[in-house]
Order: sequence, then C-alpha cells, then structure tokens
Amino acid sequence: MRRALKYFALQLKRTAKAYIGILALALVLLVLVGTVGGIMLAERQESDAYIKMRVGLVGNREDKLLNMWITLIREVDSSGVAIDFIDCDSEETAISQLQNRDIDSFVVIPDGFAEAAMSGKNMQLSYVMAKSGASMSSLITREVIEVISNYVIETQTGVGAMYDYARDLGYEYDDRMAFNLELSTKYIATVLGRGNFADVREIGIGNNLSAVGYYACGLAVFFIMALGIAFCSVRVKGERTMDRLLYSRGYGAAAQVAGEYLPYLAAVCLILFIPLTAVGIMSEFMPIPIAELENWLFRDFVALGFKIIPAVFAVTAMQFLLYELTSGMINSVLLQFTVAIIMGYIGGCFYPLNFMPESVQKVACVLPVGVASDYIGNLMTGEGGKPFACVLYGMALVALAFAVRRARIRLTEGA
Repeated sequence: MRRALKYFALQLKRTAKAYIGILALALVLLVLVGTVGGIMLAERQESDAYIKMRVGLVGNREDKLLNMWITLIREVDSSGVAIDFIDCDSEETAISQLQNRDIDSFVVIPDGFAEAAMSGKNMQLSYVMAKSGASMSSLITREVIEVISNYVIETQTGVGAMYDYARDLGYEYDDRMAFNLELSTKYIATVLGRGNFADVREIGIGNNLSAVGYYACGLAVFFIMALGIAFCSVRVKGERTMDRLLYSRGYGAAAQVAGEYLPYLAAVCLILFIPLTAVGIMSEFMPIPIAELENWLFRDFVALGFKIIPAVFAVTAMQFLLYELTSGMINSVLLQFTVAIIMGYIGGCFYPLNFMPESVQKVACVLPVGVASDYIGNLMTGEGGKPFACVLYGMALVALAFAVRRARIRLTEGA
C-alpha cells in the first residue's frame, strides 16, 4: 500500500507539472467543440427560434376591407408569428425581390377582390414562388395563403348573405349593420381563436431534452472523450520496459494502473469544473439559453460538476484503456481521435439517436458514451441519473486496463 501511495504521489506531481500545457490544449479542444456545436445548432434551430416566412403582397392595399383582414392576420393572428407579409409596389418589384431571395413567395391580389367577396363571387388570388422553391417552407406558405383567401371569401359571403336576408325581412339599416358587426365579430373570434382548439405537448428529441439541451449534453460527452488527446504528453509511453522495471521494484500492475489513472481522472474533473464554474457565474447575471438549465443558479452548476463524476469515470476509463493498448505519440493520438469521432457519431453526440437505424440505437445504449450521455441528460432534466451503469462500466474498463498491463509485464518478463 505504501508503494502504491508513493507511486500515486509521483504520478500526481508529474501531471501537475504538465497541467499548464494540458489546460492550453484543453482550451483549444473546447473552442473547437464549441464551434462545432454552434454550427450544428445554427442548422437545427430550436422550434421556437425559427425564421419567419416572407410573403410579398401585390395589389390595391387602399381597399379598406382587404386591408383590415391583412392587418388582423399580421398583428393579431398566431400565423403572424410564422409569416411576415411584405408590401410590394408592383408585380415587377415582387419578382425582383423573389429572385434576390428577399421574399420566399408573393401573392397577387386582383382589383375588386374584397367587393367580389362581399357579393359572394370568387376571384382567384395568384400565388407565385421560385421554380426551384418547392421547399417545405414555400409549400406551407402556399397552403396558408389559400386558407387566408378562403377565410376572406367565406366570411364576407356569409356576412353579405345575412345582410341581404335582414333587408328582405324589413330590418332597418342600423339593425342590419349591428347584425353585420355581431356576425363579423363571431367570425373573427372563431378564426383567430383556433389556436385554443387543442393542447400542445412538446416531446424532447432524446432523454426528453430540448434540441439545444440534447446537443449540449452530447457535445459535453464528446469533449470529455477528446480530452484524452490533451493528456498525450503524460499518458503516452514509448518503450514499455518501464512497466517491467517498476514491477521488479515492487510496484505491481494494480498499483501502477491505480497510480496512473486516478491523477488522470482528477485532472479531467478539474478541467470540467472550469467551464461549469464560468457558466454558473454567467447564470447569476443572465439566463442560460438551454431550456433545461435556464433556471439554474451557480450552486446547481457546481453540484453538477460533482454529479457527473460517474460519467467522467466511464469515459476516462475507456480513454485510459486506449492509451494502454498503444505506444508512441502518433499512434496514441490517432487512436484517441478516431475512437472519439466514431463513438461520438454512434453514441448520438452529433445527431439524435432517433435518426439512426434501430440496430445502431441498440449498440449506442450499451457503449460507455451512450451510458454517460443518458446519465448526464437525466441530470439536466432533473429526473436524477442512475450512476450505477457508469460506475460499473468504469470499473470494468479499468480492470481491463489492469489485465492488459499485467499481461504485458508477464510477456516482457518471459522475453
């Protein structure tokens, strides 16, 4: 035991001496991973952060009735959140804006459209989009425009019919206008209140996480894996004869593995505490743009730093085993990088596992990266992660590293 503690202290000092270089390389890796995450999130924006569809309007906007409906849709209706109606002076201007991608499509409103709708006549609107614009956005916009035109036509036809019916029954002008106002109000309440017809439920894309939360969790696990590269100056071994020499002096394989792995685990945890502390400080002044963490305070992020240690244990044990299987700087770094990329892809760090084939999903669930991601995701959602699987994985991988070290010592001993 004394020799094991002595070897542990020696490896701890060795890691501490190289820690400045390790931190510098870890910072570079953090910037790279953060850049990748920014690109991924820019391509896959959160559902409440989408870009409005831009629809141009060509026609006589001086028509008060038509102007009233467009104003209601733009400023009151919930569709105004998704569609931005832009006034165009002429059809030529709209075509120019469409070609320059300033608008996604435009609608040509014929003269007398509102008057025709009042009398029950159906005048067609012209919807124009780019020839190559058969995208989901354009198709949805076309459907919305058709719905809007139907609202105007059907509503005004009903109001006009009621007005004529009241006149035929002998009602005075003021009464007929009062009926018109009441029916129009009911139409508007029905159309603009349709968003209350159903309850909306949001289901996360993985572990019940939001998109941003899922990618933050996945990239955090990938960063832990990538940190294996940052420790190459400490973990890489050239000749393996040192292991045999230490064994001959009373330092067994178990003492060697424990003395080398524990400083590695502690150093990785210390590195992770730095960004978590920084984000925790930020949370005291501004909300974190991750739905699961927006109400977290500094103490919550500090607590998370301790709670994720089982996940760090599982991932770093795998990285330690990889170093045990190789020798030489180039071979070790290439293996660390390759395994991190493959594990990150299969484990769902870059894409939701739901996008993967079912066979890949089953494999991901039993990989160290999948177990660690699942555990951290549960911590983020407040469901309380179960560290048993992570700890079991970590212990199994460290035991495997011990077996490799012991077999190598015996092999060199026999040589």
